[in-house]
Amino acid sequence: MRLRIWRIIEAMNGGTARRLVLHVGTEKTGTTSIQTALADSREDLARAGILFPKSLGPVNHTWLVAASLDDGVFDNVKAHVLASKRTNELRYRRAIRRRFRRELERNPNWRVLVVSSELVHSRLTTSSEIERLLGFFAPLVDEITVVMCLRRQDRLAVSRFSSVLRAGYAHFDGVFQDLASHCFLAAPPDRVLDDMGNYYDYRALIDRFTPHLDRADIRIATYTGDRRENIERFFQLAGLPLGTINVPDVALNPSLSADAQYVLSRVNGVRKPWMPNGLRDKVVKEIHTAVEAELKGKPRRVPRGEAEEFFDRFRASNEWVRERYFPQEDRLFGEDFSDYPERTDYDLLEDRLSGVTAEYLRRLESLVPRRCRRSLFSFAWGASRRF
Repeated sequence: MRLRIWRIIEAMNGGTARRLVLHVGTEKTGTTSIQTALADSREDLARAGILFPKSLGPVNHTWLVAASLDDGVFDNVKAHVLASKRTNELRYRRAIRRRFRRELERNPNWRVLVVSSELVHSRLTTSSEIERLLGFFAPLVDEITVVMCLRRQDRLAVSRFSSVLRAGYAHFDGVFQDLASHCFLAAPPDRVLDDMGNYYDYRALIDRFTPHLDRADIRIATYTGDRRENIERFFQLAGLPLGTINVPDVALNPSLSADAQYVLSRVNGVRKPWMPNGLRDKVVKEIHTAVEAELKGKPRRVPRGEAEEFFDRFRASNEWVRERYFPQEDRLFGEDFSDYPERTDYDLLEDRLSGVTAEYLRRLESLVPRRCRRSLFSFAWGASRRF
């Protein structure tokens, strides 16, 4: 079927070579801003023969990632999608292919296909998942370019912790711990969930793609805090015309304040932001949104020594990346840690925020349907025993 589709499309376009740009993150490197720029520029890109599809996800192509996960592996996205659509893995994959095929038929003049999701970095860690992902496009394109942006591991961990809490993590501590299982509702016993080997080790990330692509087809940048610069560098690495982009005016998906992180951890300890069947819990999400909007303040800090020790764990991996992709540089990342404090003290956080936390929990209880309140705490206990 896929070969027939490819031949039809190839004939419609005179056999012109086509290319896939696969943006795989990494997480917390301005990917939301890049995806928003692509979505906002969708019509301008289309006029230039560049398709940023909607059928794989309107802004972030998470639906494609969910379809690429191995059977029996359910992260919070895949579990929600399958539950909301009342379908199974096989039917879901077929449905995604059909929707994508119809979108291609509606846009026959594309030359470059741009696909973007940082969840490729964080969720697709097995060879079968990468093969499934690339196989989705193999009959349709002649070239594949993978683009990724790398962030220094300690800074990635600090920034990522906000996302971990948004996904339901129920502890305030643990920024540098292995949190790989936080976004998975279920996985087979032989599934390796390992942050240190899969998430922070950039050599391992690149090695997932090297069996399928030449080194020149994997293009890498290092993260800067400048939103426009990150977007422009992505377009340059992807070989896309800069004149087609609209840059978002504000930072997207920002990190939470320390106060917000603490309160979210306590809310998550009572009720997770997803239901046992995988559907997102709209009530908890409403409280999460309120906490993020109302508890502004100083960002989360970690002690300098802990950040340096964590970064040291990945020196060998970083040096491997530098030698192959940045041979002109002395180091892959700068090693200035002076913006970290010598020590941090959050011992008084619980006392200071106890009343605030209690108020959010009262708001949560008021929003939970009465028939569900009796199971509020048993739900949290049962969910916590999954991993």
